[in-house]
Amino acid sequence: MWKRGNQHGAARQNLEAALAAAQAAGLIVPCRGPEAPAWTADDTGTLEVAALLCEDCPALQECRSYAVQAGEDGGAYGGLTPAGIKRARRRAQEQRTRTVRAA
Repeated sequence: MWKRGNQHGAARQNLEAALAAAQAAGLIVPCRGPEAPAWTADDTGTLEVAALLCEDCPALQECRSYAVQAGEDGGAYGGLTPAGIKRARRRAQEQRTRTVRAA
């Protein structure tokens, strides 16, 4: 489920901490429950349903941040499917480019 390498280590650590805190508080973390395989399914329809179920997750923002920074392409993360992650990465890169040009 995780991309390898330390390049996105801080985002991954933030996500792991948010997930652990949520579970310790007794909050529901959908991807850690009995339906967990849906988040790494091969078919788009199942991934779309999993992404929708993320919307109430207490770690949504940390998960989305990790997925976009790491370029996850093998599952649903932070309410995004792999296609959504690609779009978000592209938008983030465009924003960084605009910021650099404006400076």
